[in-house]
Amino acid sequence: MRSLAWLFAFIAGALITCQVGSNSQLKKSLGQPLPALIINYVLGIAATLIYTSVKQVPFPSAKKGVQTPWWGWLNGIFGAVYGLTAIVLASQMAPPP
Repeated sequence: MRSLAWLFAFIAGALITCQVGSNSQLKKSLGQPLPALIINYVLGIAATLIYTSVKQVPFPSAKKGVQTPWWGWLNGIFGAVYGLTAIVLASQMAPPP
């Protein structure tokens, strides 16, 4: 089981790298970085909702959410900053055609 965890970690790392290129291409097609990021997150949310529906994962109670430290809620902001930065910088760092 431990080897399977390492395999999934490797695949996830590779997919993050692929995501930067994919988002950069989406930005080129749409002309702006923000719509590309929004599409990225909408598709991610849709995939997560499908997974949770199939696996029938219960939604946590509001009490658990209230007990989360304030900094625990910042991950969405951090993800948005990372995503937008990756989209903008990937196109600027790419070699010229």
